[in-house]
Amino acid sequence: MSLEEALDRLASADPTPSAGAAAAWCCALAAALVEMVARVAQARGEGSAAMERRLERAGELRARAVSLADEDAAAYRAAINA
Repeated sequence: MSLEEALDRLASADPTPSAGAAAAWCCALAAALVEMVARVAQARGEGSAAMERRLERAGELRARAVSLADEDAAAYRAAINA
């Protein structure tokens, strides 16, 4: 799904995705920005062991945030259907 599609779904009357998913998406975007900055620094020869750890951790956080967005939507949908 594209970002535009995700935003259209968020703006719709459909109960999912909800605010929890939107918050997780924001976290994923922030983590992706950290990854970008770390990679640019590495490409400029400014990398370090600490930068590599930040890059790795940001990737982990981005993946977890995306997973949490999906989990939030599923849980919210299940609660509504119950």
